[in-house]
This record gives sequence, structure tokens and C-alpha cells, in this order.
Amino acid sequence: MRPETPNLDFLRDFLRNFDTDFAVIHPLDPDDVKKKKLEAACKKAHHETSTVADYLPFAKFYQDYPTLHSHLPEFVKKVPLILECQVKCSCTETTCKKSHDRVWKSNIEELEACGLLSSVSELRIALYNDCPKDLHLDKAIQELSIPSGAIASTKLIRFLGHGLFYAGKRQESQDAEMEATRTAQLILEHCPHARELWYHPDRVWGLSKNPPQELPGVGTEIMIMLRHVLHPRLTMMQITRPFPSYIDQPFSPNLQYLVLDLKLVPEFVHLPPIPTDSMSHLELSGISNGINWGLFKTGPDRRVHLPNLQTLVMRFKEPEKGLLQPSLDVSRVAIPSTVGVTVTGITHSRNDIWKYFKKGCRQLSLVESTLEFRDIDVYNLQCSEHFQLKLIPEEGDSSKPLPSAGLRNFFGHRNTVIRRMSVTGIEFTLPLTVKFHNMENLHLSLGIADSNIILNLTHSLTRLRTLRIRCFSMYCKDLNHHRRGVYFAKEDLELYIIAAHARDIPMIASKNLHCLHLYSHMAIDPNKFIELMARFPNLAEIQVNGEIVGCVDWAFRHCNIIASAIDPSTV
Repeated sequence: MRPETPNLDFLRDFLRNFDTDFAVIHPLDPDDVKKKKLEAACKKAHHETSTVADYLPFAKFYQDYPTLHSHLPEFVKKVPLILECQVKCSCTETTCKKSHDRVWKSNIEELEACGLLSSVSELRIALYNDCPKDLHLDKAIQELSIPSGAIASTKLIRFLGHGLFYAGKRQESQDAEMEATRTAQLILEHCPHARELWYHPDRVWGLSKNPPQELPGVGTEIMIMLRHVLHPRLTMMQITRPFPSYIDQPFSPNLQYLVLDLKLVPEFVHLPPIPTDSMSHLELSGISNGINWGLFKTGPDRRVHLPNLQTLVMRFKEPEKGLLQPSLDVSRVAIPSTVGVTVTGITHSRNDIWKYFKKGCRQLSLVESTLEFRDIDVYNLQCSEHFQLKLIPEEGDSSKPLPSAGLRNFFGHRNTVIRRMSVTGIEFTLPLTVKFHNMENLHLSLGIADSNIILNLTHSLTRLRTLRIRCFSMYCKDLNHHRRGVYFAKEDLELYIIAAHARDIPMIASKNLHCLHLYSHMAIDPNKFIELMARFPNLAEIQVNGEIVGCVDWAFRHCNIIASAIDPSTV
């Protein structure tokens, strides 16, 4: 039999007499510290949008601690060669005294010093500024003095930032075309085996908020040339602006990763059928009046088959006025039920999501603004046991009403399908009523997550076993804290209603809660936290802010509860 959870009187006495030395986290072994630092440097240096400055700490560790090379993750064996353009000022004012010259930086010296130049798998060119001066990327590449064949195994060519398309505004079109030709040829000479071409405009990795722009100039010419020459061998590509209007060569039969902007389709003079046998990721953007599945190759049954598809991203936009809404012909495509689906603009999708995936999908993820989410059709959310919602926070102030109508509708609608759910971006509190009766695993990011909210949640969700919460604070006193930065009218009234309801919850709030992970940006009172945990008698695992984990561990030392410091990046 498991020991009983200590009663609240014992916990209060214990905390009053607690020796804080027990809570001290002992320092790690020096070698462990080095390994942790090296691991952190690796993640930062090899992220999809990492820059030269991000790479330098990793290079220093790599050189200083050769004995730790065996601890490096597998992905470090593939490194990026980064060429980054920096400009102090991008303005066009003639009176400005700041430097407007392009300064090109690279990590090539660090790669050579570490002996990693032969491990380059990606050529990354970053231009996050909007400098209008001539680009001269070809000269910048030449000045790297890359030894012949040194990066020939490079598979990915990646451009970061919108600056590529702002360069050379005053350059003559003929000069821009000649420079683009030289640049594309130089890139292909160094990377003859490239089969992936990518452009990402934002500093943050993920679904792009800013669609690529097609501005006339050298950047557009470079991208069009590379896309045209590499087209028949690309396994990872985007059909987005800027893109050649005429493609005379077929797609690679090994095409695995595709982003397709459906708004471009009417502009194509010729586009070969898109193969789908090897496709694992498909992103369709600009969905306004249905999806044109006629762009894809079909099987003998005249249907589009996606046997290896793992992720599908559907980005809906407001239907164009004056166009008839086509009837949805789901019979033209066979999407496996094992696919993970991400949707933006679901309020413009009518009931397409349900019609496509009424037989189920592995996971359904929505990315929506809080205001757009208020018009959500909850019926669309009945197609997966695993659901994710990422809310794009709204800026709030004391004059704005709490934007919770959509969440009330969402949480208050009876749902027996979803068993695992993650909702992030809630800058305020949860509604009182939660009707996800079969929920077993829940992850939330909230503004305020006080004891009453947690009690109400766990008592309502009787099957909940795992609860993970990231919040600004566990206390209502921090509701208007200046560091929170979000304020809404009558938010305190919502908390009062929840608190009144929580008074009627029994001392044992939940018998099924097995695991609780909680990270608060503000400090946590160990006394109050332990009192809250004591209301869940079958807890077996607690992760919480490191500064109180010693208190928690000592309080439950006679119970079969594992208490540990939480890693904020995991919740």
C-alpha cells in the first residue's frame, strides 16, 4: 500500500520550521556542466534560423573540449555554412551619418578550425535587413575562399530574411540579371548535389506570418534561377513567390516536402503534375475556394493518393467575393488517417476539416488569433483524439473586454473525442465550465493559474491523469503586475466566480491525477503549493520551479512521489 499523503496541519508545521538548506540544489559535476553547456550551444548553433553569432559559442566549446565530442548529438555531424549580411542602418536619408554598407560575416573560419568544413550539409544565407543597396552576393561568396569541392556534399540551400528581395532597388534590370546569373552559378558550383531549396522570411522558425514578396530585382532573379535549374531534383521545395511561370521539366519523383501557394496557380503557364508517392509533408496556403487536387498526379482510380504523408498544413483565407463556392469533392483525394493536420484560418474553412477527416487523423492543430477563435465551429474538432490549439495573443488593456467568448464556446461544448490536448497562448484565465469528459492529458499556458483554477479543472476532468501548466503567476495579486503586460477589463470578476465555485470542491479534488508539471514565471509560495498538491492523493510525479523543489520533496518524503525541478522549455 502507498503511504498516505501528509495532512495539511503537518505540512504547515513542517514549512514553518523548514531549514532552507535542504532546498539547495547541489552544483553539478564540472564535466556535467560542460556537457550541459555544450548541449545548449549545439541546439542554438544548429537551429534552423541560427546566425553567425549563435554558432561561435559552439565552435569555442568544440575546440576547447575535444574529449566531449563523443557526447555531441547526431545532428551536429551535419553543420551549416552561414553567410550573413549585417547593415548598421538601412535608411535612404542622405543626411544620415551611420554606415549603410553591407558587412558580410561567416562561420567558415570556425568550421575550418574545428575540421568540420567537410561536414557542411547546408549553405545558409541570411539577410534580415531591408537594405536597398546593391547585393553583390557573388563577391561575398567568392571572398569566403571556399576550397574547391569542400562543401560539395551540401544538400540544402536556405535563404533567411526578407532582405534578399529589397536589395538593389536602384540597380538596372540587366545588371541585376547578370549578377543573379553569376551568383546562382557560383552557388551551384559549390553545391552541385543540392536537392533542397528553402526560403524563410522570419527570424522565428515555424509557419511564416509574412508571405514571401516578389519585388523586381536581383534577389527575385536569384531565386527564380535556382528554382528553375534545381527543379527536377528537388525533394524539398516551395511553390511560392517568386517562382518561374513556366516549368518544362517534371518534378522529382522523390519529392517529400512541399509548400504550395494556391493563389499562384492561375499565373502558371505550365506546371507539371505533382507526384505524391514519396510526399511526407504538404502545406497548402491561400485556400479560398476549395483545393485544386487536379494539380497532383492521380492513380489508376483517378484519385490523388498520399500513402506516406505524415503532416498536412492547410491555410485558409477569406473566400473571394463574387466567386461561387465549389462543392467539396473529398472523393478525389485519399488522405491517410495517420496524418497530423495543422490548420490556420479555420473560420474560413466552412466544414472542410470535418469532411476531409471525419474518419480521423493522428493530430489536429489549430493556429488562430484569439478574436478569430470566437467564431470557431466546434463541430470541426471532433476528428482527432489529440488536439493542439495555439492562440496568437491579443494586446489587452483595462478598457478591452476579456476575449474569452471563443474559449467559453470551445471548453463548454461537450467533447468526448479528445483525450490529449495542448492549448497555448491563453494570456488570461480558463472559463469556469470545461466539458472534455474523456481528457487524460492536458497542457496549458495561462496568464494566471491559481489554486482555484487548478482545482476546478482537475475536479471537472475526472479522467485527467497528466496536467502540465505554464503560467505567469499562481496568484491573483499578480493580475495587474507590470511584467505581465496584458490587462483586460473584469478579469478579476472571472477569477472571483471560479473561486466561489472552488469552495464547494471536496478535499480530494481528483483521484486520477497522477502527474503534475507546473512552471510559474513569478515565485511560488511552497506552503500554498504543497497544500494544493495534498488534495491529489494519487500523485506520483511533481515537477515545479527549482527554488521550491526541495521543500516539496521533503514534504512528501514518506509518499511514493517523485519531485524534481522543471525545465521551463518542456512545458
